[in-house]
Amino acid sequence: MTMNLTSRRLILALASSLALAACQQDPYRLRTYTDTGPLPDRGPDLGVPKTEGPRPSDAKTEGTGPKGDLSHDACKAIPEACNNADDNCNGQIDEGFDKLSDPRYCDSCKSCNWLYAKDAIPGCVQGKCTIATCKFGHVDKNKDPADGCEYACTPTGAEVCDGIDNDCNGAIDDGVKLPGNICKDKGPCTGAQAVCQGSKGWQCNYDPLKGVELQPCTQDSDCGTGNTCDKAKGVCPGIVVADEKLCDGVDGDCDGGIDDPWANPVLATALGKECDLDAQPQKGVCRKLGIYVCDASKTKVACSPRPCTSTPQCITAANPSMTCVSNTCVAKSASPEVCNGLDDNCDGTVDNAVTDEKWVKVGSFSIFQYEATRPDSSSTAEGISSDGRPCSVPGRLPWSTVSKEDAQLACERAGARLCTVAEWKQACRGTANTLYPYGATYQPNTCNGRAYDANPATPANDDFALPTDKPGGTCVSAWGAAGSIYNLSGNLKEWTATALSGNKPTGYAIRGGAFDTPSIDTYGAGLSCDYDLPAPTTALQLPTLGFRCCKVP
Repeated sequence: MTMNLTSRRLILALASSLALAACQQDPYRLRTYTDTGPLPDRGPDLGVPKTEGPRPSDAKTEGTGPKGDLSHDACKAIPEACNNADDNCNGQIDEGFDKLSDPRYCDSCKSCNWLYAKDAIPGCVQGKCTIATCKFGHVDKNKDPADGCEYACTPTGAEVCDGIDNDCNGAIDDGVKLPGNICKDKGPCTGAQAVCQGSKGWQCNYDPLKGVELQPCTQDSDCGTGNTCDKAKGVCPGIVVADEKLCDGVDGDCDGGIDDPWANPVLATALGKECDLDAQPQKGVCRKLGIYVCDASKTKVACSPRPCTSTPQCITAANPSMTCVSNTCVAKSASPEVCNGLDDNCDGTVDNAVTDEKWVKVGSFSIFQYEATRPDSSSTAEGISSDGRPCSVPGRLPWSTVSKEDAQLACERAGARLCTVAEWKQACRGTANTLYPYGATYQPNTCNGRAYDANPATPANDDFALPTDKPGGTCVSAWGAAGSIYNLSGNLKEWTATALSGNKPTGYAIRGGAFDTPSIDTYGAGLSCDYDLPAPTTALQLPTLGFRCCKVP
């Protein structure tokens, strides 16, 4: 087929045009934007304006934009942006953008700015979004950047007991301790420990079952600032009362004193003090005495019988005659008055008109039948009362170690006086008027002198006084129907009211000899009714010296 010249020229032009298109880019080719989504937020300092609308394609895509490419081969240079594309057509992608450590371009240009919305300040490490720090009041507790600073907390320092997570580790009041124990440690509070109660602070775990009394309340204000009232129990937990409210034998306020408001010794009604069980107190041995104890309501005291296990526990100054019966101290009933230092007939007067006192009438005067004894004496003890009425009764140890003045005063309390030497001598010689109470001849084993102590038949009578009616009925001065007077010889020497004078040694006459008086030349003159034993002073007091009283008639 033969081509004309014109046809050949058209074919050559077309071939040239195709060859040129194959090796040369179209200078008018422009990047287009796809409709796959919005541009990423580059932030205000990326160097390029924020563009609304479709995101530029990260690859050369033909015909996918709203208008399509202007050319398949052309590259239109624009300022480089962080978008994983060569925007400025220099053969480099995203040059100038630090995608490894700058949070604005981190994560392949996606940026970490989304962390702002999660209360975090973003960071970037090796191209991965991290949390540089948290906004004030927030903490990255789980160390996971995905949820940002997820824990709302403001660090305030080391953990303390306040109901707040001070160190923002996710645990409230963890590991808090006190340097010492702030709790009371006496009585039922012993062993109590402070326990952290969060916003309420430290609270001691006192146990009311042990008797600890907690502050009563009906509302929080009753418990003081920062404390709450346990309205169900009506108490302020951990707060002990300042003063005990219960009289219950327990140290409820843990101050070391049991029931101290009621036990205060200055109170007339102090616990343990003596009290009258009768509304109208009786007198003498009839007086019923008890002690103040907590009453059934546990809010006050009441007079209650004194408990006991033995009679000595019942003896008091107000009524020393009370006895222990069935573990309770009881008073006696009124009885005839006897010489014992007690008001037996309950008339308010001690030892008045005693019915057991023994006198013997000798001529124009009367004399104690027995050596004087203290009112509280017994067969084994002299007693200690020296200001009561002296007694003339059998079976008690005589009153020794007494001065002449005290003996005279004692006799006066009995409505009597000391005997004169003449009265004493007459009484001693008896109706038979003998040298010794028992006869004219000395008998060493009859009265309690030194020789009597050596008697093998009485080994227990060694140098001490015997009860007033001993030894038996042998050492007596007989006065017929009037009676017999005991121990005017031996046992104790006796004061008289007479002073020595004339050719006698100056002093005061004492008579009768004592348990330690020896016989003289085996005749026992010192134990006779006539022997004078001088005392150098009226203040003389000896364990071998006593007295007896005389009166008219």
